Amino acid sequence: WKSSVTAWPYRYAGDPAYRYGHAVTEDFQAVCEEASGLDLDFFFDEWIYDEYSPIYEYGYSQDPTTLETRLTIEQVQQTYGRRPVFEMPLQVEFEFEPSGDTLVTVWNDSIIQDFTFQFSRPVGRVTLDPNGWVLKEVRPVGLGDPDPAVIHPRFHLDQNYPNPFNPSTTIAFSLSPPSSGENPRVEITIYDVRGRRVKTLIDSRLEPGQHRVTWNGRDDRGRRVPSGVYLYTLKSGDQSSTRKMTILM
Repeated sequence: WKSSVTAWPYRYAGDPAYRYGHAVTEDFQAVCEEASGLDLDFFFDEWIYDEYSPIYEYGYSQDPTTLETRLTIEQVQQTYGRRPVFEMPLQVEFEFEPSGDTLVTVWNDSIIQDFTFQFSRPVGRVTLDPNGWVLKEVRPVGLGDPDPAVIHPRFHLDQNYPNPFNPSTTIAFSLSPPSSGENPRVEITIYDVRGRRVKTLIDSRLEPGQHRVTWNGRDDRGRRVPSGVYLYTLKSGDQSSTRKMTILM
């Protein structure tokens, strides 16, 4: 048996354990994992045992001087009652002016995610999953617009990842541009289920766009908190959002 993309379906069909017999989904997953060398629990959970498919909105901006290019991909299917994030590699095609293109692969595992590339030519067009490998809906937004506000139009707090966690977890969030004046003060605070403050992670002014902060499971005094459910709240101006997280010690 050859370890190649095209060989594993034949191995599955020709395996004496399954040939002319019966197999279940877990058997198929085991063969796929053996052929790829990857743990595919996340993939089968999303695409076999769950329902629906992702809806992507994406856009890019390019610095006209340095040609540094930022691509932002947002998964918006949560609005329709679907799982908030489908984790998978995504191919992205960049077409340059006046000619030429390149194909890159990014690992997409957050509701809103930024990727930065350094090119030597102006980008004229960006296409997500140009070969149609992913079952999806795609909505390009703000293509070519250098204004970061076009890329991050919404205030949003992501679910922490991993969750449950031990010993630390990451919280991603996005801030929309202020309607006027300076950027408002941003606070991210951890509370226990009784509403008592446990830890302040951020208390400062931040630029619009995507940000991340890590919590190490310790309170303001540096003590490890006990296992359980906690709340984390993002506040910025008159906007606020709260989610739950679970720590297992």
